[in-house]
Amino acid sequence: MERYNWTDFEIPTRYSNATFKDVEGNVSDSKIDDIKKWVAGDCKGNSLYLYSENPGTGKTILGVLALKGKIESGNCSGKALFVDAHKLSYYIKYEYEEASALITKMLQSSVLLIDDIDIIPITDTKVIEKLSLVISDFYNYSEKSLIITSNSDISKTDKFLGKRNFSRLFEMCYFLDLSSADDYRQR
Repeated sequence: MERYNWTDFEIPTRYSNATFKDVEGNVSDSKIDDIKKWVAGDCKGNSLYLYSENPGTGKTILGVLALKGKIESGNCSGKALFVDAHKLSYYIKYEYEEASALITKMLQSSVLLIDDIDIIPITDTKVIEKLSLVISDFYNYSEKSLIITSNSDISKTDKFLGKRNFSRLFEMCYFLDLSSADDYRQR
């Protein structure tokens, strides 16, 4: 099997060696199986939305494992990328050149993970506008896969992303509720 340098995909070093064992006992086996099925293409939706209002439920780890799974399985026809929504928001607000480069990389990716998308307030129109561009791109090109993690309940998603973006995500995503998991950091 090919070995990857996960930092090439901007996966943080904290998660570069993550495996499903890291969340076993915290996330149910059925949720882990759902991630594996999604990677294999056996679930509704070419994109994945992991959510829970509780912190530490394994959303980021599972998102990274889904991203890595798409890359390793060959279900990634091009570039893949991990993006922290905090960094994206900061760049868009204060660092134009970095924001432009990051958004270009996001649009060039065939698999994209946006972590903690709910930190972006809908009142931040500049950031929401750029995020809408990315969501529309992944919506229009169904061979691309968008993976999103959020600390907000799915019923609140349109409150921070807007109704149009949520409608598109609703059509393209397989939604996985991780609310039943405990904070793995406090185990």
